Amino acid sequence: MLFRKQTISMIFIIYLALFSSCKKGLDEVEYPSTIYIPQSGLSEHTVLLGESTYSLGVYKSGVNNKVESTIKIVVDTEAFGEFILSNPSYELLPEKYFSIPNNEVLMGEEDENIPFNIHLKNIDEDYINKNYVLPISIVSASNGLSINPDKSSAFLHFSRFRNLYEGQYRIKGVVFPIDDPTEIRKIDQVTSPISETENILRISGPEAGMNLLLVISNNGVKVEGASGSEDFLIQDSGASTYSGQFDSIYQRFKGEFKLNYTYTLNDKKVNAIIEMGFIL
Repeated sequence: MLFRKQTISMIFIIYLALFSSCKKGLDEVEYPSTIYIPQSGLSEHTVLLGESTYSLGVYKSGVNNKVESTIKIVVDTEAFGEFILSNPSYELLPEKYFSIPNNEVLMGEEDENIPFNIHLKNIDEDYINKNYVLPISIVSASNGLSINPDKSSAFLHFSRFRNLYEGQYRIKGVVFPIDDPTEIRKIDQVTSPISETENILRISGPEAGMNLLLVISNNGVKVEGASGSEDFLIQDSGASTYSGQFDSIYQRFKGEFKLNYTYTLNDKKVNAIIEMGFIL
């Protein structure tokens, strides 16, 4: 038994020595840092009505190469010229819609990523179904940091506007025929409404082919039927509400809708009691 304990202790000591040696070895290894844009290539985005800031993430990879670097990033019309050859339906985002506050960003020694900010402006309700692309490229990095050529350019497609309420929501609630409240159907799903105007969201209803409009005003909301859903005879009960506050990080209102409305299905009047909470 004593021999067994001594053997286990010896193995443990050897393990600690090997682990410490490996860790020390890793600490002494230096792997060159590389700057890149994870969101490289073509990506789809909505743009907030009015003015907003879009932050593009710029990242650094590498091991034990802790250096400070100034990174230059530009609107790359040359890269767009190459992009348009295989994507002829796109156009360069007009300058009236954006500005770049600073073409250079500082990546600190300990930083793994930093934001590159783009100021978007003059976005109104006519900004829909646009094929505008903004080409952004990393062109230089100081102190010997290299640029990943395969992830150095992002083509940001800003296709349409969004209002302050658009986002991803969790929907929970029930629907039931008014003349038979025991015939309850539960609703539990995630939805992403679409902006119709500055204060109107379009969402899918609880029935196939049903679409709703949420008209928001003064912390209240009214449920209406969207175009194509007239046969459902949707009516707000007058008890629907909205509460929330603006979040500067998400650049939208984070809140909760409590929807109470009726509709007709198979000649039956149905009551819907729904809670819709912002999750992203």
